[in-house]
Amino acid sequence: MDALISMDERFRNYKIGLFSPQSKELDRGLKTGDENKQLNALLNQYLKLLSGHFNLPAALQTLEYLIRVYK
Repeated sequence: MDALISMDERFRNYKIGLFSPQSKELDRGLKTGDENKQLNALLNQYLKLLSGHFNLPAALQTLEYLIRVYK
């Protein structure tokens, strides 16, 4: 994540939310429909930003993390 932040400061906005230690404990099945919609919107924003960097190993690592945590 830090490698992406060093290239584009906009990634810093997602470090606290999507990549926080608490995110590992998240269970989307226990979230309300509105909470899941908000999370989906945040994930979509991040993926759009990330799409220009898919050739970087750091980008693929964050993508793998998102898949595992937010299944």
